[in-house]
Amino acid sequence: MKKFRTFEDDQVSFEDNSKKSALKKKVFIILLSLIVVVFSFVLGYITRRATFACDSKKASKNEDHREKIYQDIVSLIDTNKIKENLRFYAGMPHLASFERNNLLGEDIYNRFIMNGFKAEKVSYDVLLSLPSSQKVNVVSIYNLNGTLLFKTNVFNENLTGIVPPFNAYSPKGNVEGEPIYLNYGRVEDFEKLKDLGVNCSGKIVIVRYGKNARGSKVELAEKYGAVGVVIYSDPEDSGPVNDDELFPKSKWLPRNGVQRGTIKYSYGDPLTDGYPAKDWVYRLEPENAGLPKIPTQPISAYDALNIMKEMDGVIVPKDWRGKLNITDYRLTGSKIVKIEVYNENVIRTITNIIGTIEGSVEPDRYVMLGNHRDAWAFGAVDSSSGTSIMMEMARVIGEMLKKGWLPRRTIKLMSWDGEEHGLLGSNEYVEEFLHDLRNHGVAYLNLDPAIFGNESLLAIGSGLVRDVIWESAKKVAYPDSTQTVYERMLNFNPDEEKKLPKFGGLTSASDYTPFYCLAGVTSANFKFGSGETFTTYHTEYDTLEWIENYADPGYKAHLAYSQVLTHILLRISDLPLIPFDAVVLSEILKEKSSKIITDIVQKDSTFNTSHLLNAINKFEASSIKLKMLLKDKHQSTNVDQSQLSLRIVNDVIMQIEKLFLRDNGLPGREKIKNYIAAPAATNKYGSSMFPSILDSLYQIKFPHSANYTKEWNVVKKEVSLVTLTIEACANWVERGVHILSQTKQSFG
Repeated sequence: MKKFRTFEDDQVSFEDNSKKSALKKKVFIILLSLIVVVFSFVLGYITRRATFACDSKKASKNEDHREKIYQDIVSLIDTNKIKENLRFYAGMPHLASFERNNLLGEDIYNRFIMNGFKAEKVSYDVLLSLPSSQKVNVVSIYNLNGTLLFKTNVFNENLTGIVPPFNAYSPKGNVEGEPIYLNYGRVEDFEKLKDLGVNCSGKIVIVRYGKNARGSKVELAEKYGAVGVVIYSDPEDSGPVNDDELFPKSKWLPRNGVQRGTIKYSYGDPLTDGYPAKDWVYRLEPENAGLPKIPTQPISAYDALNIMKEMDGVIVPKDWRGKLNITDYRLTGSKIVKIEVYNENVIRTITNIIGTIEGSVEPDRYVMLGNHRDAWAFGAVDSSSGTSIMMEMARVIGEMLKKGWLPRRTIKLMSWDGEEHGLLGSNEYVEEFLHDLRNHGVAYLNLDPAIFGNESLLAIGSGLVRDVIWESAKKVAYPDSTQTVYERMLNFNPDEEKKLPKFGGLTSASDYTPFYCLAGVTSANFKFGSGETFTTYHTEYDTLEWIENYADPGYKAHLAYSQVLTHILLRISDLPLIPFDAVVLSEILKEKSSKIITDIVQKDSTFNTSHLLNAINKFEASSIKLKMLLKDKHQSTNVDQSQLSLRIVNDVIMQIEKLFLRDNGLPGREKIKNYIAAPAATNKYGSSMFPSILDSLYQIKFPHSANYTKEWNVVKKEVSLVTLTIEACANWVERGVHILSQTKQSFG
């Protein structure tokens, strides 16, 4: 019997068919999706290949275009303009706060405006030390019966406006005592004196300039109990030739030349340490400001000869002898030396001049270049050569601004005031704008003293900027020569292995100091000259005649220096990727740590230094990763696509050295916040890596002394802090690598 379909049967059939239809639909959608994905992948691959090829060509074109702009700017530098600048700036003496120096500041301010810069004056009221206008400082020697044997010449340079010889911040006072000759007045010289069984307590210490900072000499003399210090320029260092072969017949300092200079133990305004010297801020009393407490006076080689020939003690060690025309250098004398100092401390206004060009893409990133304006006398080398070059750089940048060019990042040119008294203008500026500089400072380039010879560019600074300096030096041919500036660096100033130019660490000798010690801004300083000292330094003989006849006839070094510095400034301020190399910095840390670790282990073989070494290795590894990643991503200059990547990596790079800062500062030197690189503790003209460890190791002299355990605990603490600092830096770079590796943007 035929079975009829019921409603229920139709319902089941309908549901089965619906399920089959839905399944087919799903399969169709999946297949269609796969086809779309595959097609998109193939299309994307083809498009990416085409885009990559296009971007690569575009990147190459953009790089070539930038290089052409840089070369165009550099080619505008005019030797004659530099010469005109120098003859103007070094034409008259211009000490800080004096009328001539203020007029030069006005000139620089007006030139900045004329060249398209935003110009500003930033002033501070600082404590200056100046010689008395009524009495001249004197050093004399007497017989025991009171008979005057010799008295330094009364200085009279009123016609030229040169201040008489003095050491700034020496206290006013008259002191006398038996003389002791102490070579260069270094730590090892004072220790040698102890070994010889001689006590300098209550004595007048006579030392020669050189090897360490004059302030360090006075600080040590005060520590060892001397009542006064006399500093002179020994012919061995400043003129090892016959008396008739000195300047103006050669570059060597005449026997009557006297080097002036500050002996302040720290930098910046002494009354407002830690904050800017504005007229409304709290000030310390001078007696509480850590200023030198024993009278100090500089004298000439001629004066030193007439005093030291009267000394009658034992003959000094052979390596302490100089080139004064006396029979023997004697350690002590029975006659009496008297120092009369009439210096006056006064609060005066100093003014920095700042010229700014805002960046077109990253206006909140500052690339700074500066030099001090003030000088002890004419200051042709120190500081006018640098000022003359900086102002020519301002002129050529101004020419390009007229054509519509702007740097990617903000450029600041800075004319500092009060440097010779102890980095007053630059330090107060950094203290006032500290947070801004820590957040936005990319680099600071310093030009002091720019030109004192024509042999080689001499650069010191952070390892981060070493390679951009060298690459820039390779792009500049030394005038009338087949060599580049880099090749001259390698020939005249090679490292120990003769494979690379020397590249030393920063000291506290000039205005870069507060930038790297306090703000953590990557810094470098540049000079042009040779290993021979700048013999007329801080004397009345630092003149145009000395530069044009001996240091740089024809101004070839001035031109080469200007071109190299312009290349460096443009590269750091305008390349999309900040051209710093953390790998070089890590290699320097590794090299310097090796000696410190050896010193530690020699003193205590059980001391665990593995964590410090591991942190440095970690920083090196992360730096290498970053460098390789940047190399891989350096493919496209499509700025719209790469801004995020660029911002990330530039933040990573520019913050590296700021991570070296610790708020409490170095023990006993709290003003210095940089825990990895700092001036040497016993020589402000020296540099040190891992300064807190070195300082604490220096305190351990007697292995079995009562304080030995306590002293070693200090070393352990400092090793821990340094390790933590480097570990944090390594983690920072590693984090940057991780973030960048996740981004798909490329950049150039």
